[in-house]
Amino acid sequence: MQNLFDYNSDEFIIHHTKIEKDGAFIVNSAIHDMHELYFMIDGEGTFYVEGNAYPMKPGCLVLTRAGELHSVQMISAFYDIIAIHFRQSLFSEIDPNRFLDEPFSGRPLGQMNYYSPEILRQNLIQVYLSLICESKNPPSDDNLPVRLQIQCHLPSLLYEIRRCFYCLTSRKCAPEVQPSLTERVIGYIDRYLTEQIKLKDIAGNFFINERYLNRIFKQSTGLTIWQYIIAKRLHIAHQRIAEGLPINEVAEQTGWKDYSSFYRQYKAHFGDSPNSRNTG
Repeated sequence: MQNLFDYNSDEFIIHHTKIEKDGAFIVNSAIHDMHELYFMIDGEGTFYVEGNAYPMKPGCLVLTRAGELHSVQMISAFYDIIAIHFRQSLFSEIDPNRFLDEPFSGRPLGQMNYYSPEILRQNLIQVYLSLICESKNPPSDDNLPVRLQIQCHLPSLLYEIRRCFYCLTSRKCAPEVQPSLTERVIGYIDRYLTEQIKLKDIAGNFFINERYLNRIFKQSTGLTIWQYIIAKRLHIAHQRIAEGLPINEVAEQTGWKDYSSFYRQYKAHFGDSPNSRNTG
């Protein structure tokens, strides 16, 4: 693996990475508390977001918002990709109406994540990404010139993505499609996420065998239904704890009857106990 650019801070994380493997490989499913965008420079694969599959090819862009489950399966043995993670609050002062946030939060969960090379103005996208990722100084959190460089050019990139988003939301660019079984199951789970939901209840709602449903769900998302429910609940709990809500109250609000179980799951997922409030 070759890191061409690597910047980490509490506000954003940016990587330009080249990876070469002996064959196809899978990047594990993940849910983050930042918005993310991925630009494929070279390589081929499939990007999964909340059960939807998007073809990854050179020149494409995929967005995920905070809390969206996603994973990547690479078909080619080599890929070159730029990944940018950032917090929506980063641009609250220059964008109080949250226009730049619309392509991330202004759409249904797991839909309209994908921008094909044809819809993007490749020259602009590549110029903005180059300006963000190019630096003569080693990137670091305390490197103010690099930080300023990112803060200046990232909004321009997001504004161009917003233009593309409005094209995708037009009738011409976004034909209506029927949701898949996994999409419908995710929608059902999200409606009842913090209640005492059970696999048999979900399967019964869709008139399908529990084992078969779990297998189809895992093929689409990389997680079993129960793993998905736990990951989503933990994401909500993480946000509410960061807002300062009492931990016992958060555990109850997010579907846990047993606090000790919540504590173990939280610590295993985030690496810190909920009491630490280390939510950055």
